[in-house]
Amino acid sequence: MKLRGLIFAGLATLVGVGSVAIANGQTPYTEIPQPVDRIDPSQPTQIQLHNHSGLPLEYSFIADEIEPRRLSAGDSITLSNFSLPASIVVNPTQARVNLKYDLVVVENTAILKLRRVSPVTPGNRAFDIQQTGSIYVY
Repeated sequence: MKLRGLIFAGLATLVGVGSVAIANGQTPYTEIPQPVDRIDPSQPTQIQLHNHSGLPLEYSFIADEIEPRRLSAGDSITLSNFSLPASIVVNPTQARVNLKYDLVVVENTAILKLRRVSPVTPGNRAFDIQQTGSIYVY
């Protein structure tokens, strides 16, 4: 009998929580990432990283198991000869620094201007080109 009472109390709690959410008009919110740009995946693709942060950065393809490469302040690099999907992380070598990736695509080259933003401003940490050509910045 006690078990039946516990089961009923548990179900009542679950139903009560559900009805409160419905009564208040609340719906679960899930953010679905949207592509920020596209490239033509059937054509050769390049990625340019331009460090405008004033700080040394490290970058690496996520799928590669190599040590991150350094990109000094003010330097740029062009990456080519990679396969899609391609995911890259770029991080500052100093803690508590946020970066923003400004993206533009020109002639199938994804150009990323990496700049420093306020520590309270959300930053970016990853850049992704899917096999479909869709580009995401996270």
